[in-house]
Amino acid sequence: MLKKGQREGFVRVNNRKERLVIDEEMLAIVEIINEIVQQEQTQWLKEFYRQMLKGEKDIYILIDCPVERGKYYETKKRFFNKIY
Repeated sequence: MLKKGQREGFVRVNNRKERLVIDEEMLAIVEIINEIVQQEQTQWLKEFYRQMLKGEKDIYILIDCPVERGKYYETKKRFFNKIY
């Protein structure tokens, strides 16, 4: 996990150490995501977005969502479309 203000770090992917660099483009995307979450009025959607941002697995998020599986993936797809 990167500390606040830190732009570079290392993460483990499949037992390999990989360098992670946060550039200006990534910071802009994070700002867009935060804006989407703040503007959302529906409480369960806000929680849904937060859990996705934390990196929770779909199955664990789906358990807490008040929607069916198909609607869950549709909502997730719309969220990514809002970002890009």
